[in-house]
Amino acid sequence: MSRKRPQLYPTRHLRGFLESSLRELDRIPFLNGKRKNEGDAPSDVAVSVLIPTHPKDLWIGRHAVAYLKKNLQHPISEILIVSPRDEKIREWCEQDDLKWVDENEVIDWSISKIEERLPDWAKNRKGWMFQQLIKLSADQCCREDHILVLDADTLLLYKKAFISNGKLSLDYSHERNLLYLKAYRHLLGEAPASWVSFVTHFMFMEKSVLKEMKEKISSHCGKEWDEAIVSLASEPIWSRKELAIYPFNFFSEYEIYGNYVKRHNRYIKSRYFRNYSPQNFDKETLDIEKLVADLPSFYHWVSFHSYNGMQS
Repeated sequence: MSRKRPQLYPTRHLRGFLESSLRELDRIPFLNGKRKNEGDAPSDVAVSVLIPTHPKDLWIGRHAVAYLKKNLQHPISEILIVSPRDEKIREWCEQDDLKWVDENEVIDWSISKIEERLPDWAKNRKGWMFQQLIKLSADQCCREDHILVLDADTLLLYKKAFISNGKLSLDYSHERNLLYLKAYRHLLGEAPASWVSFVTHFMFMEKSVLKEMKEKISSHCGKEWDEAIVSLASEPIWSRKELAIYPFNFFSEYEIYGNYVKRHNRYIKSRYFRNYSPQNFDKETLDIEKLVADLPSFYHWVSFHSYNGMQS
């Protein structure tokens, strides 16, 4: 019997209405606070950048770094490429002055170890979980107190600062996975703070906040934070209907961090992430510069998700 994909809204029409409403609201000048073609002013807050990278994403990861260097309005202290041992990735890091980090040295987990701990209905999420634990361990390997965690398939298209005048900019999306919110409640013992989603393919983190959140997870769950997250899939908190969802996406590192910051930090301004995700693209023939040039200025990010690309 085939498994159904999650119904995250009461109807597909409601999801479409929410998405289109968020897009339209952020077009209005007095709501978004700037003209479409203007960018953020430079910030003097230095950042470390952490980009988990799989060999399959090397082709787009090069562009993600190039656009980041061009448009991020923070001094970049270091760019860490966290990946498995791969000669081409290491050559890229050496050529572009990036810091390569062996993914197996960031956390005490391996993909095979995670797979052993996941129930059958979640084993296909082993690599996905491994990457999320790496991102939540950014405080262990990054130099600066402020860290931008970025997906390797996502390009920054406009001048972006995450902190200005003492306020944190926390971008949101139209995604709304109710399993992520249930996971938040279970791990932290409190309600999520936002009705919008923080799954935006990037997250601006602070070491002190990240450490505090993980300590609260450990305290509330009575086990180490990473153990609590990996154990989530086996907890008796999921209904039969939820367990039948495929794929069983039960946790999001961006959702939990974004909601935690929103709840515990009052100095926040929120903006819709304005992301464009091309469909059915062919990476072998794709002209990225032309695609970016042809995009409406409304879009601030573009994500080349592998599941949207043409399968060879």
